[in-house]
Amino acid sequence: MSLTALVQLIFTSLVVAWVIRVIFIVIVLSIAYHYFRQYRQSKD
Repeated sequence: MSLTALVQLIFTSLVVAWVIRVIFIVIVLSIAYHYFRQYRQSKD
């Protein structure tokens, strides 16, 4: 296994980890926002 392939593999796994993290954060934020809106509407 060459050094460039190793670097490429590490870089790819880092990018994949960041993409998964961003998608997870977006989903959690949208769910939280949805519940927050329902909570505010039910209070009125």
